[in-house]
Order: sequence, then C-alpha cells, then structure tokens
Amino acid sequence: MSVRECGTVIEITPEKTRVEIIPSATCDNCKCCSGLQSGRTISARSKAGIQKGDRVTVESTTADVLKAGLLLFFMPTLGIICGISAVHFIAERPADINYFFGAAAGVIVSFFILKAIAKKTLHMAEIIEKY
Repeated sequence: MSVRECGTVIEITPEKTRVEIIPSATCDNCKCCSGLQSGRTISARSKAGIQKGDRVTVESTTADVLKAGLLLFFMPTLGIICGISAVHFIAERPADINYFFGAAAGVIVSFFILKAIAKKTLHMAEIIEKY
C-alpha cells in the first residue's frame, strides 16, 4: 500500500527534491498539520525533467512510513535505557545527575545510530508524475 500526495517543488538538488505538500480535501477533518506556519515539506528522489515550481504527485510506501515512526520512537527510548544502565553499572554510587547525563548521552548516540540505519533501511518518497 502507498500514500500519494500532491505538492509543489520548492528545491532541487542532485540527490533529492524538496516538495511542499498541498493539503487535500481529506485534510479538512484532520488537524495534524494545523500547527505548521507554512506547508509541510518532504524529500523525494529527484526525477529528470522536474523544475522548481512544478506541481507533482509524490508516493511513499506505508511500510516505510511505519518503519520511520517506529525507529523514531524506539531508538531514543532504547538510548535512554542503555545510557542509564551504563551509568548504573560503571559507577559504584552514582548521583541522580549522572543518570541524567547517561540518558542524554544515550539519546545522542541513538540519533547517530538512527541516522545510519535510516539511510540503509528507509526509502525516500518518489515523484511519480508531473501535472
């Protein structure tokens, strides 16, 4: 299953194209993006013939969206747990502030790991048509 959204190309680089998503009629009942000052933007694979200002349809698979959500939630949580555990096993009688710094270090490390995993496992959205 896939998710298709329409948008306008706002930036083009050799690796990716930034697309500002145009809210559809189904967005009227949903308030997920209502807090954004400007439109929601996503990155998509660059496609030949696309220029800045073109209106395009972008497609992403629901599996990749689900994987991204799970990774963004579980990796920092796992980092917090590992950081606190490391402080507990390394220090004989750690102060509470040491647990905080251990958790913070675990979150920072988890984001670097997350970035590496995301590049390998998650696929970028794809521009499927220009209209």
